[in-house]
Amino acid sequence: MCDRAMDLAFLLDGSQALTEDEFLASKEFIFRVVERFRMGSAHTRATVLLYHSGVKTYDLQVQKRLFKKILHDLHYTGGHAGFLDEAVKYLAINIYDKNKREHAGRVAIILTASGNPRPVRAIVKMLRKKAITTLTVALGPGVNMGQINDITKANPNNRVYVLSSTGELPDRLLEVTDYLCTLGMEPEVPKPPGLKPTPGRARKVSPITSPATYVETKPRLLPSTPASTPPSGLSLVTTVPPYHPPATDVTFIIEGSDAVGEANFTKSLIFVEEVISQLTEEEEFIRITVIQYSVTVTVEINRWELRQQKDHLLQRLREIRWRGGSKTNTGEAVTMTLQEMTTIPPPHGPTPPRLVFLVTENPPTDTVTRPPTTSTQTQVYPIGVGPKVHETDLVQFSHPQRPLMVEDYNHLTSLVHRVVNITQTTVRPRYPTLPPLIIPTHSTLPLTAVRFAVQASISSVSGGRVGVPKPGETWLLDDGCHSLLCHPSGAVTVQNHKISCDRLEPPACRNNMPPVRVEEDCGCRWECPCMCMGSSTNHVVRFDGLPLRLDREGLCSYTLLMVSKGNREGSEVKLHTGPCQDSAKYSQICMTAMEVTHGPYTLLLKDDITVIRICV
Repeated sequence: MCDRAMDLAFLLDGSQALTEDEFLASKEFIFRVVERFRMGSAHTRATVLLYHSGVKTYDLQVQKRLFKKILHDLHYTGGHAGFLDEAVKYLAINIYDKNKREHAGRVAIILTASGNPRPVRAIVKMLRKKAITTLTVALGPGVNMGQINDITKANPNNRVYVLSSTGELPDRLLEVTDYLCTLGMEPEVPKPPGLKPTPGRARKVSPITSPATYVETKPRLLPSTPASTPPSGLSLVTTVPPYHPPATDVTFIIEGSDAVGEANFTKSLIFVEEVISQLTEEEEFIRITVIQYSVTVTVEINRWELRQQKDHLLQRLREIRWRGGSKTNTGEAVTMTLQEMTTIPPPHGPTPPRLVFLVTENPPTDTVTRPPTTSTQTQVYPIGVGPKVHETDLVQFSHPQRPLMVEDYNHLTSLVHRVVNITQTTVRPRYPTLPPLIIPTHSTLPLTAVRFAVQASISSVSGGRVGVPKPGETWLLDDGCHSLLCHPSGAVTVQNHKISCDRLEPPACRNNMPPVRVEEDCGCRWECPCMCMGSSTNHVVRFDGLPLRLDREGLCSYTLLMVSKGNREGSEVKLHTGPCQDSAKYSQICMTAMEVTHGPYTLLLKDDITVIRICV
């Protein structure tokens, strides 16, 4: 169960863009999201807003039972439109501002199936001003992706999940909740006042059931007494040596090229310092590595233990100097880091994931390869800074999530809580355990059956061997489009690698032709159609758009296209040239005929608009 300080709001589309069955499926999705979070005044508070032509709202709830009752009583309306802007405005002013918590994240999950009737400029401005993070779940073809993209750009932590229908909601549940769990803050639960121990009486310790908040008490040592006759009123206290989890290696790779400059490099170091300062050294066993790279890769700090060396670590971080360099060898820096991590001796027990955070502002000048998919013990989070580097430059080695992007170095600090949450969640996983069994439907049966079967087989309750498969391990299913990821808690996530063309921006083709959608086994891709042309003015235009002049000497034939499929199945296009018809006026070579051959048939297209069919 995830335990985070968060004010969570669900904005549910109540327009006729959703049918009543789809509306009920959206409600079920909200039920299952909330089920994975600990609710309370110091933990997660939740509310739901139903928006259509109007907005139906409720206050933030601290009891899960009351929130579920509110959600259960929410009925389908089927309004003519869905005014999302009104829901966001009410949420920000009348809910978040009136029930303000300084130490809590503000997150809104938007389930939408329609476009907002008005421009979303006001929504974007409100979200940015009130520091509200949004996870937008786009349901079906009726959404306005332009508006959704504008909302997503309002905050670097915002995410969008594009679904073809509500039938895909169960498959995306763990993906959404795992990311959502990293957006809150550490709960500030006041410790109970210390009790004065009575002389000669040991203090009883009540077990703490919260997985994220606990109080360590040290019983006072008493004179040894035979176990068979304990003194009256003395409770036996069994002391267990504290468990120290395996160390988690966290590496920060910082670009230090000439293009970055000393001022921006210093801002990167300040960002790293703020992250390290917010990691709780009493609860995390972390080793920090800092690497600077440009032409060469330099290890500035090598695996310093945060618990024992935090002050010296921060001091050493302030002493790092910008080195400069003319290149951005990101591939070499990432490859060296991953290779170094593979040399670390394995700990006793399960191996924790290793984290790599890369801060860069320029596209790589060398070759970057994606980390092996089987090496999921290492998670790489690239952070792109500024307009020169694009998400496509970093996505090839980003794992398990897409790169984080910020406008400039001044906005790096907006990612501090995000990086801290990723690190703390990795060290002390907050992933939910086995999810409740889902009654399968025809659309969800394959993934549901696979997920449940794998989780049940590895669960110790079902007699499975713990650690088989190992936490962090991933394996590809036979269809090649889905993989299974085993979390440290034993939960298994089914990851969908299918690509939807609706999420990909079609390219602008150089030949001004519309792009073509090409279907593949696990999705699709966009391609520009090929076109070549022969004319008396441009002569020959190649497939890549380059025009070529014909040879002025003699009579020649040019092969424009040849496709070989055996002796009688091939295709060929030839261009025949000769003197122009009015050679007195035009002393040049012109195209006189185009010969098209397909199998046994040949057509001759002549410049006088006549066609000759030749049978071979």
